Amino acid sequence: MRSSKAARAPALAREFALRTSLGATRGRLVRQLLTESLLLAAGGAIPGILLAQWAVAWIDTSIRQFSNSMPDWMRFSINAPVLAGVVAAALVATLLAGVLPAMLAARAQPASVLGASGRGFSGRNGWISRSLIAGQVALTCLLLIGSLLQLRSILRQQNLDYGYETDGLLSARIGLMAGPYPTDEARIAFHERLLRELRATPSIDRAAFSDRYRMTLLDELPIEIGGTSGTTRSTALGERITDGYFDTLGQRLIEGRDFTTNDADTNQPVAIINASFARKHFGGTGAVGRRFRPINPNPAIEEPWRTVVGVVSDVRMSGPFDPRSDNSGYYVPFTVAAPGNGQLRRDGMKFATVILRPRGGARPESLLPVLQKVVAAIDPDLPVYYVGTPRSQLDGFLGQLRLTTIISLAVGLLAVCLAAAGLYGVTAYSVSRRQREFGIRLALGAQHRQVFIPVLTQAAWQTGIGLASGLILAVIGAQLAATFLGNVLFGVSPFDPLTYVTVSLLLIVVSLVATILPARRATRVDPMIALRSE
Repeated sequence: MRSSKAARAPALAREFALRTSLGATRGRLVRQLLTESLLLAAGGAIPGILLAQWAVAWIDTSIRQFSNSMPDWMRFSINAPVLAGVVAAALVATLLAGVLPAMLAARAQPASVLGASGRGFSGRNGWISRSLIAGQVALTCLLLIGSLLQLRSILRQQNLDYGYETDGLLSARIGLMAGPYPTDEARIAFHERLLRELRATPSIDRAAFSDRYRMTLLDELPIEIGGTSGTTRSTALGERITDGYFDTLGQRLIEGRDFTTNDADTNQPVAIINASFARKHFGGTGAVGRRFRPINPNPAIEEPWRTVVGVVSDVRMSGPFDPRSDNSGYYVPFTVAAPGNGQLRRDGMKFATVILRPRGGARPESLLPVLQKVVAAIDPDLPVYYVGTPRSQLDGFLGQLRLTTIISLAVGLLAVCLAAAGLYGVTAYSVSRRQREFGIRLALGAQHRQVFIPVLTQAAWQTGIGLASGLILAVIGAQLAATFLGNVLFGVSPFDPLTYVTVSLLLIVVSLVATILPARRATRVDPMIALRSE
């Protein structure tokens, strides 16, 4: 609105000059222009509110389909305060867009304005309008680049290969609170009984427990390798599991053996490592019998040295937000105290992720009633939560981020449309104001391209300046995000050339389409009609 008002300022000044000459007051003229601006704002705000009502309802419905959705009492809706804020924002935008052009037009001297009639779209108003269009293009470019980078990141996260069949298992979470299960011994007894009964159920082919949160999040600790300098340390992901875990996920035992019920730290502390860990620290072979130990963040707690008893094939142990290429990890028996400090160590035995594989290729979701029945037979008051396939669990973490990205991309595309409309309007109005100039040029023998190219060039300068500014802002924003926010993107560089080129080409094409029509209209001006119009 502001750019269109600035573009119309010369015509408004001429109209106001005529009215002033006929006796109209300056206040009346300003009120007229503000009334016009308010009507335009109302015409845009009312459909916008209706569209927003639909969009908010769609967002609320979409979020509730995620596995980690919001509670039912939390709702997205357009209430009275939100509506009042929208109306206030529309009024402020109207005033900002309408007051300055009205004041400039009303303050102009009638004699100078009428004497300058027909000089075209130039001067301060032309500069303001073109600057606003360039700024709109810059902000559109910035918004689109950010949205596309995040979208490409999400697509990479969705297509990650986790190394096991994420759609063929059922996972669920159980938590043993201190009241009914006050000691680790009581919790271990419950877990052992539940695992036995699940494995005895005919519809369950494989069953195991893990401490991995929703098959996604694990802890990473520094480790020390036996026989090396204590100052040379690396890091690795660690997971507590029961025996049968590898068979359940489909991991292959490369060397050594699986855990047994006799593996406990009271005997000989043991661990199983994955192939990446073996290659990184033991050269890929001969890892069985070697030793390592995690380094506890609490210096007062010294973790035991663990003997490697097996090597298994790799699966992705980290979730969709960890872009690491190093997949080194180790496994310890489920009954072992969680390596860590404070609450993590104390709560290690309280929570477990149950992982089930159905028999005979049945759907994993069919095991939910079976799991609930077995758990209820042991403890009727114990809830089973975070239920779903590993794929649904992973998608749940990405769902809200994906929705936010889609909304940002939609806003960016809307900004493209607004920028195109603004560029078209300013160019078309400039052409209409310069009809007499174009008519004279054509009457003096100018070729159509000599009229067409200057109009296109002027619009190209606006787009080019805005695009260059937007690219610079995007690079600065990407650098700041990488510096202060860390791994915001997954597997995508914040300076990804494909994204920057795609956005640039999109804005260039849209700008060309928005300016070609007014530019062609300039070449079709009839010199006689253009000269008579002034």
